[in-house]
Amino acid sequence: MTATVKVTDNGNGTLKADVTYSPEDATITNTYKAKGSAEIEVTKKLTGRDWLDGETFTFTLTGPNGVNESVEVSENSPVAKFQAISYTQADIDKTYTYTVSETGNLPGGITKSGDVTVTVKITDKGDGTLATDVSYQDGNNTITNKYDATGSVELEAIKKLEGRDWKEGESYTFTLKDADGNVLDEKTVSSNTKVSFDALEYTEEDMVDENGNYASEVILNYTIEETTKMPGGMTNSGKINVTVTLTDDGEGNITAKADYTNNDTITNTYEAKGEAVLEVTKAVEGAGWPAGKKLTFTLDGEGGARRPSAPSSTPRPTRARPTPTPSPRTASATAGPAPAT
Repeated sequence: MTATVKVTDNGNGTLKADVTYSPEDATITNTYKAKGSAEIEVTKKLTGRDWLDGETFTFTLTGPNGVNESVEVSENSPVAKFQAISYTQADIDKTYTYTVSETGNLPGGITKSGDVTVTVKITDKGDGTLATDVSYQDGNNTITNKYDATGSVELEAIKKLEGRDWKEGESYTFTLKDADGNVLDEKTVSSNTKVSFDALEYTEEDMVDENGNYASEVILNYTIEETTKMPGGMTNSGKINVTVTLTDDGEGNITAKADYTNNDTITNTYEAKGEAVLEVTKAVEGAGWPAGKKLTFTLDGEGGARRPSAPSSTPRPTRARPTPTPSPRTASATAGPAPAT
């Protein structure tokens, strides 16, 4: 704008000033402009298992004025940083609400903690810049994925009784123990049969190594023992050691493979033994026992070799009788010299 001033003398000691503007009625207008921006970020947390190789998750930010952006996160880059949202003086003293969601298909066994709600309040600093106050609901800007995995195994053993038949009412108890000796289950059987214990259930909490860190494969040890007092003459083949290998496929499934010693069989063997002493008495009829005479008896029968006895060397005196009737005795002996007649 241009201002022209024309000065004339009034002739009375005063001056007249006439001002003209070009263009006429022009106005100088000051326009205030302010701008600012806000950055929103959300952290990804995974519990229950480790990140898988190459695994990624997607976070999406949505909100007013067409805000819609997706960002991928990974184990090495778990923070989703969205592009800055710009504001102008038109947004001064306004508050906007945004939502960060986990989008895309989640792997098996994975659950999420829910969306993150974000509010941005805009204020004017008075110097052409805007202050943006970013706040997260409940002060939380983390989306947590929890991994849950399940699996089970039914351990079993076979009972065999050899050497005799089962007696009426006879039973035996099998006890399942963990590696620390804690009793997990007991089953009683009364015949040659398979013993099945209640299923052992596993979760992702079992998939840890000796240091408490997640492991995709874990080995657990158990024993199966016969805890009934054995009847007389009965022995068993010893306890069964069981090795259970747990494998987590990362999709929420735990497989359990059991390996047994003793062919998963406990065998009770019945053995009975005893002895008998057989004796005979030698009697001589009609004559005396010749002096110094020795006789040998041999035991013969089924199931064994012939067993000669020791020769009798201490004869038992006998007398001739009109009607000899041998008197059986239980002591093995021989007769001595006949008495003089």
